[in-house]
Amino acid sequence: MIRLKYKILWSLIISILFIGVGCGASGNQKKECKYKPPTAIFEHIQGFANHSFEVKGQDAVEKVTVPAMNLSIELYQSGCDVLQQEYRMLLNGTYPLNTPPEVCAIDIAEIFYNLSQQAPNELGLLQQWAIAMKDNAKSFQYNEKMIFSGSTISAKINKTHQTNSAMLTVIFSE
Repeated sequence: MIRLKYKILWSLIISILFIGVGCGASGNQKKECKYKPPTAIFEHIQGFANHSFEVKGQDAVEKVTVPAMNLSIELYQSGCDVLQQEYRMLLNGTYPLNTPPEVCAIDIAEIFYNLSQQAPNELGLLQQWAIAMKDNAKSFQYNEKMIFSGSTISAKINKTHQTNSAMLTVIFSE
C-alpha cells in the first residue's frame, strides 16, 4: 500500500515537472516584435567620420563624428512594440549654462536640419524631426516628455555641461 502511494506520488511529481517544463519552455520563447531590429542611419555618409554601429537584438548604438559641424553623435535605438531613439550630440565648445529649454530645442532642431542637408536622401527624417522640434519648442521643459501635437510621438530634451563641451540630448518615443 505504501509502495502504491509512493508510485502515485512520484507519478504526480513527474507529471507536474513535465507540465511545468512544457509551460516554462513556451514562456521562454521570444515573442514576435512589431518592429524590426534597428538599422544604421549614419553609415556611408560623405563627410561623416569614425562611424560604428552595434546591434544586440532590438537595441543598437551608433556613433559618428561630423567634423564640419564640430559634433559627435551617439544614437541609441530600441524597441520591440514601442520605439525609442535617443540622440546624444556632443558639442565641442561651451554652451550657456542658463539656456532655456525652448532655445535648446531650437538648437537641437538646427543640428537636425544641418545634418539632413549633409545627406538629404539618407537623413531626410532628421529634417522632419527639426520641423517638429521647432514647431513645439515653446512646449519643452528639461527632462519632461512632451507629445508632439497631432501625433503619438513624444520627445524629451536635456543638456549636460562639461569642461570644454556640452551634450544636448533628445529622446523620441512612440
